[in-house]
Amino acid sequence: MKAIKETDLLQDRDEKQRVPLLEAQLKAAQDLNLTLMEVTATLYEEKVQMQENQLMVMGAVADVFEMVLSMTEGGS
Repeated sequence: MKAIKETDLLQDRDEKQRVPLLEAQLKAAQDLNLTLMEVTATLYEEKVQMQENQLMVMGAVADVFEMVLSMTEGGS
């Protein structure tokens, strides 16, 4: 009977020691998740900026093309 009680006490102690470890692991996982979400948001913002830059370049190319076209049509 005494051995069973000692075993129960050891299990209780082990479980009490595990709780802070599990809480620390949960906090670390939450921090990592937040970091990953921040990185994802940054990458998305950079992608949007690149697409905006692409549109600006395409617009500039179209403007130059129109200018060249109007010069060649007018010179003929």
